[in-house]
Amino acid sequence: MLKGEVRAGKVDCQAHYQMCQSAGITAYPTVRFYPYRGTKRYEHSGEHINSRDANTIADIIRRRIEQQSSRLHNTPKDEL
Repeated sequence: MLKGEVRAGKVDCQAHYQMCQSAGITAYPTVRFYPYRGTKRYEHSGEHINSRDANTIADIIRRRIEQQSSRLHNTPKDEL
């Protein structure tokens, strides 16, 4: 549903237990949103999305992307 809008992936938490533990994942399936913030591309915690419904997940992610975009575009910039 979000193809071309976001990068998505999945992790096998049995094979990569430490990664999932550091992200605070305790139940399966779990969806986390990791927004791109300039040069910092990865945060271990991310944002938990409490839904299993694909439409709800897509709507939440689109809203978060819009919020991030408006924050980035409204940041004052120095000009010479």
